[in-house]
Amino acid sequence: MNIAFKRLFQIKILNRYYRDWICSDFTLEPTAVTQQLLANYGLLFRNTGDGGVVLAQVDSTTGLLKFPVSLTEGFKLTFELQLNNPFYANFTSLPFEKPEVAYLSSIKPGYYFTNRYDNEHTVLGPEGSNITLNLISRASGDEISEEDRLLFLPKIPRIHFAAPVNSFNLAIKQFDGSDALPALNINETFDFTTYDVKQFKSLPSGFYFLNLDASGDQPIYLDDGLFHRLSFGLVDIFHNGEVPDGAGSADYRFITGAGNDTISEKTYHLWFDNRELTWRYFFPGGTTGITAFSSAAASFTLNASTNTYESNTQIKLQEAYLNVSMTRNGTLIALPNPNGKSVKPILDGFGNIIGANADVYL
Repeated sequence: MNIAFKRLFQIKILNRYYRDWICSDFTLEPTAVTQQLLANYGLLFRNTGDGGVVLAQVDSTTGLLKFPVSLTEGFKLTFELQLNNPFYANFTSLPFEKPEVAYLSSIKPGYYFTNRYDNEHTVLGPEGSNITLNLISRASGDEISEEDRLLFLPKIPRIHFAAPVNSFNLAIKQFDGSDALPALNINETFDFTTYDVKQFKSLPSGFYFLNLDASGDQPIYLDDGLFHRLSFGLVDIFHNGEVPDGAGSADYRFITGAGNDTISEKTYHLWFDNRELTWRYFFPGGTTGITAFSSAAASFTLNASTNTYESNTQIKLQEAYLNVSMTRNGTLIALPNPNGKSVKPILDGFGNIIGANADVYL
């Protein structure tokens, strides 16, 4: 048998902020367990600048996998999504607010993506033609949003109560809604305000739903290492019965065939939307001589008290230039667009970010 390498699957990261949508602001890093699995199965992983690709050894004649992978092997590859651009959240439509769950302390929010979601969308691409995206974000929308966030917790999470209690009920469920453990019914003789859930220590690292006293399912990811070092999010790529197989759904499986050795070369997508904000142009020296201020994207109004022209509607931040111009002393002048560094937060009385503007000083 002559051996060659063939693409098993790839992950591509897209952001509408960029002209071509190609986003190079992240690095995908296989976890230590995944690095070992890659070696065990004769697989190679490479970062591609806009995501990553996994290559598999195949028979050069038949193109079939050298090491078949069945649906029952528990095959999962996990990649940490490390963010390299400190201004990324400024120009990307992601929530500014940090998630809070009253009964959990020592949490780390992050984003979770997996090919277990059935979320295929056909959209108008940057070149003006339709493209099909096999998204690995949650199925309620196409772009990544707050719904893709969860809480990363250590394997022994701490439950916090606002007032002393002596009992509570805690359920933890798997991705498919089945019980990961029998529900915990805790009853103690003395009151307490915190409880360390040591029962979770035996669970495999991974995605779960947590539910305290029937308050609703909270998505979490249990993993001691990720809790301490994760920067942005996590990608879990599975080959098991939970992955949509095209029977009444999109086809997300990258290995098919009776012999579990046929590659279908899947491309999975992470798709971010660009942020929409009020654009403000500040003139610290005054606005004398300005007789017109215009843009094709929105009209602007002068705030004379602050020497500021503000857009009357919000405008998307984008890498490609959007015409904004003014006429001053009879001369037409093109003005710069704001970018990620131009975004200024709006704070409430407690210092929490409740919004933002895009400011340009001239």
